[in-house]
Parts: sequence; C-alpha cells; structure tokens
Amino acid sequence: DRLSQLPDEVIVSILSQLTIREAVQTSSLSTQWHYLWIYVTRLNFDVSQFITWKICHYLRLCRKEGMKHINLINNVLDFHKGAHLEHFTLSFPFHKHFKRVISKCLNFVSSKKKVEIFQLDLSLNKYKHRRYTFPFKFISSHRSNLSPFVSLKVLAFNNVDVDNRVVNFFIFNCPLLEKLSIHQSLLLTHLEIVGPSCFNLKDLELCHCINLDFIKIHNVNLVSFKYIGWKSDLFFENVTSVLTVDFKMTQAMICELVHTFTTYFTRLRTLSLEFGHMGMDFYFLDHALPKFNNLKVLVLKLSGMEDVSLLGITQLIEASPYLQKLHIELEWAKTTISKKKSYTEKVSPSTSQRTLEIFIIDPYKYDAQSRGRARRQLPGKIPKRV
Repeated sequence: DRLSQLPDEVIVSILSQLTIREAVQTSSLSTQWHYLWIYVTRLNFDVSQFITWKICHYLRLCRKEGMKHINLINNVLDFHKGAHLEHFTLSFPFHKHFKRVISKCLNFVSSKKKVEIFQLDLSLNKYKHRRYTFPFKFISSHRSNLSPFVSLKVLAFNNVDVDNRVVNFFIFNCPLLEKLSIHQSLLLTHLEIVGPSCFNLKDLELCHCINLDFIKIHNVNLVSFKYIGWKSDLFFENVTSVLTVDFKMTQAMICELVHTFTTYFTRLRTLSLEFGHMGMDFYFLDHALPKFNNLKVLVLKLSGMEDVSLLGITQLIEASPYLQKLHIELEWAKTTISKKKSYTEKVSPSTSQRTLEIFIIDPYKYDAQSRGRARRQLPGKIPKRV
C-alpha cells in the first residue's frame, strides 16, 4: 500500500498522533510496521477515561483496573527505543501499589536525550493524605548541559508534592520553558521567577498550593498568569507583558492587589477574578483606581451570593474605559429557616454576559429566583414579561 511506501520517519510521525493502544495495534499490519511504534515521540498514559472517581472509591476495584493499564505501560516503556520525546503524560491514580510504575516512568523520561512536554497528573486520588513526593534525585543526577529537560517547553504537576529545590531546578535549567503549571503541591513554599533564566516563560499557573507563602516574578516575558490561593505575598516587577490574569482569592486580598494589577500589568487585556460576595453595604474598593487602558474583557465570579447589590464592582468597571465584554457568574446561596435551625446551600449559578459596546445583556440562564431578586432590587425598572 502507499502508506507503507513512505519513509519510516514519516510513518513514525503519523503513529505518534495515535493513542498508545492504537499505535501498538499497528504492529500487526505488516512486518515493516512491526517495530515502528517503538519510536513514537508522543506517549500519553491517561487512564482517566477508564478509571473514574467512582472506581477510586473502591480500593480493590481501583487496584484491579490500574493493574490492567500498568501492564501496558510497562510493556511500552520496556520496548520503546526513541531518544526524543515530544510529549510525555502520565495521568494515573496514586495508590501505594502504583508507586513503582510512577518511578519507572520518571526513570524512563530521565533516560531520554530530549523531552519537550512533561506532565504528571496524580489528581485522581480519593485519599488526600496519600500523596506522591517528586524525588529530587530524579533530576539532580544529571549535569545541567546533559539533562533531557534542557529542551523542556511545558512542565505540569497536578497533585504532586514538588518542593522548592525541584521547582528551582526546572526554572534555572530549562531555558526553553514556556509554560509552568503547579496544582496542589503541599511542599512548595517559596517561588522566585527571575529573568533571564526564564526569558521564554509565557504561561504560569499556581493553584491550591496551600503552603506557598511567597511569590516573586521579575523581569520575565510572562503573558498569562493564573493564581488560586489565600495567603501569599506576591511581588511583581517589570512584567508589563502580561495580557491575561486569572485570580481566585479572598475578597480582601483581591482589593489589595487591584492596584498592583493597574501598576504592573499595564498591557492587561483580560482580567478574571473569583471571590466571595461583597455584602450590601460593602464596596469593592473605597478609593478610585488608576485606569485599565487596555482591558477588553472582565470576568467576575462571585460565590455565596444572597440578596445583595452588585454596585460594589462599579469602580472596577469605571476604571476600564475600553471594556468590551463584562462576564458575571453568580453562585447563589439559598437560606432556609426551620424551627430547629437555619442552613445555607448552594444554588445552580445564573450566568450573564454583557457586550458593553452595544449594551446587550445576553442571559445564558435565568431562573425564577434570580428574576425575583432583580425585581426587588430594581422595582418598576424591569418589565413584567421579563
């Protein structure tokens, strides 16, 4: 067939676009194809579509299902011959019986000459006290100029405990790194990203690292920054290249940082903020703001909403004279009072999107409860048919 007449390098490139199982199955097509799959450059061991959260609730079942995939992973790692990895992903539930295969994957990646994308996701874990600590020796055994991570462009950890030494190693020894994502690390406490070692870093995500107390970003060409946290000291300097910011913090911390955004992120085009409700008599800011002269999109996600006014956000809107799109997501809280006690529960969110250029409100979903609140807050202003 014509496909078999292509050079082996081209066929390997095609096989690299398939899933691991599909690539292995091509070995039965012909003798020429029998060993081509062992040179694929993309290895994606993502079992999330096979091992669900429901399965993870039952340890024996989780272990049984996991062992099926471990056999495949072991075979692929044993037979693989390629020296270059464009993409390596391991998304697997963390269980004490699976720790060996995780270590084997790390040693496998470390043995390659070149790795461009490395992702380790162990978030499929019901038992939060059972965690995996990334071993520093896995990377420290290489001389910096011989490390396969010199070519690394994307690095992502999810529910993996990486400490300051590990993160600093990647920051200072991966000059091509463009994206760094760290979610749910309990060991990370201090992070400094300072150029020129991070000159190519464009995308930074730091989410739910509950012990991260200090963040300093200085003299880097960062374009996108996402942060979810509650107690960090954040310091920025010479980061005017940032175009997109996504923050989830306490309301008080958001108020403190808004001035920082206007001062240091002067080219900011998209700002997304998520925090709890403001309260009836509380204004988002008690002073005027410098202008967001380049801000086009403002996203506000407010949780725990009751019968409160949104007027507290007006100063933020007024500070954005060129705003084109305002997106507000409200998570309502319904309070029920009984003879014994009162309790509050979350209600499905009502989301609205407003295109400010033509002042159109385009509702995604309105329920009777949200319409009732609007009528009470704006009596006589809303037609009965709405």
